[in-house]
Amino acid sequence: MGTCDNDEVVIDLLDMLAYFFQKWKFLLAGLVFGVLLIGCPLTYRQYRQIQSKYADTTLDAIQEDMTKGEIETVNQLYNRYKTFRKRITNNQYYMDHSILMNMDPNNVSNYYVSYVFEADQRTAVDYFNDFSLNLDDYKDIALILGNEADPRFAYEVLSIRCTAAADDKIIDADMPDKIIVNGDISNKYRGLVKLRIKASNREQCEKIAGIVDKALSKAVTELTDIGVTVKLTQSGVNYTESVDTGLVEQQQSRMAMGSELVASYNAFEKDNKSSLNSQEQKLFEYMIHHDDFVTQRPSWKKYVVVGGFAGAFAVAVVLCLMYLFAGDFKTVEDVSRFTGIKLVGCIYKKEKPFKGLDKLFLGIAKSIKLRGHAEQQDEEAAAVTVTRITEYCKQKNFNHIFIARDDSSDYAKTITDQMVNDLKSQISDVEAGDPLKSPEDLKKLHSSDMVVRMISLDKARKLALKELKEMCAEVSIPIFGDVVIINS
Repeated sequence: MGTCDNDEVVIDLLDMLAYFFQKWKFLLAGLVFGVLLIGCPLTYRQYRQIQSKYADTTLDAIQEDMTKGEIETVNQLYNRYKTFRKRITNNQYYMDHSILMNMDPNNVSNYYVSYVFEADQRTAVDYFNDFSLNLDDYKDIALILGNEADPRFAYEVLSIRCTAAADDKIIDADMPDKIIVNGDISNKYRGLVKLRIKASNREQCEKIAGIVDKALSKAVTELTDIGVTVKLTQSGVNYTESVDTGLVEQQQSRMAMGSELVASYNAFEKDNKSSLNSQEQKLFEYMIHHDDFVTQRPSWKKYVVVGGFAGAFAVAVVLCLMYLFAGDFKTVEDVSRFTGIKLVGCIYKKEKPFKGLDKLFLGIAKSIKLRGHAEQQDEEAAAVTVTRITEYCKQKNFNHIFIARDDSSDYAKTITDQMVNDLKSQISDVEAGDPLKSPEDLKKLHSSDMVVRMISLDKARKLALKELKEMCAEVSIPIFGDVVIINS
């Protein structure tokens, strides 16, 4: 039957993870307490540091010993500084987010599409002359271009031009808006809508062309709805790949502009800041940093994350220690590994359906523990276990068996009583009890032919199983197997 002297601790990381999911409320509580005890104080401390550094009382203290002329000089200098900074910031933003500025000029795909339109009113000509895409279209184009392209710069890759004229005509003086064609009055106008797309590859070009084509079709529908007869037909497509020297010049020009702005600002600062006295320089520096304070906010999100992570981590460490140093069994495999005795049954308590977050976390924990095995309902599992014990007793001609019961939980007691009653209908003498606590139950064990141990997984202690094993060994009574009862 094996021995139960194996004290080796085996750590099952998956089971530990399931244990963590079962204790998700503790982790959530740790996260909240971490935010309150760590995140909030850190956020408040940062706020107070910024506030004290750039408080308005500090401004009053600086200006207290300054003349109006000195203050006005600093204000004028500061306004020029803001102008420089805004121009430098805007140029840098364009350099960082412009699609053209980030495109490889040595590998540019050009896609040309031509449309012919005919209409009976000049309204169509005016409409296509002013045609443009809407914001949603530009957002879709930005997604196609990728690399977190800014939709506000999507227009850079797209050029839509319209040229139009009336048919050969004679203008009737009495009807100047009408056109005489071959003696008939007509309002027929013809034109071309030319689309040019510049992107990194042909696939991007074709997808963008598809967006524009849908927008043009929508435009035709809108004109038709207001009574304009218009026909739009695609007449040609052309695709080329090239080195775009114009793009090279544009990129270089922007970079040069940025360098010139920075150089101009440095010269401005050097020529003007040196002319200020110490008090004026102090006020100037304060105004610059105070401007940063107005746009700066305490990075509460960072501290909330730090606090929450620290709290959850601390609770996770505690749970890990509880898991590792608990004296009871954690998995069915623990019981089998420790005792070396076969399992003849594993009975799960029928659970109520999970609700809310329990459905997520406890459901995950349960799936990890089952490891893909189907979970038997308690009645079915108990019946199968009774059958196994009965068949073995009949094979060995055992008429007196003892069930070492586990009454540590109400469910364990109930399921044991049920199995004892079922066994009594098959075997002549079935006794149940706890020989570790009752001398009478110990006598019943001594008079039996075989022992079956009932083990409640969430309550069983290793020392108790060892002691029961030794009791059976003293009187040479075999332990047929263990039945594990999972109460949670």
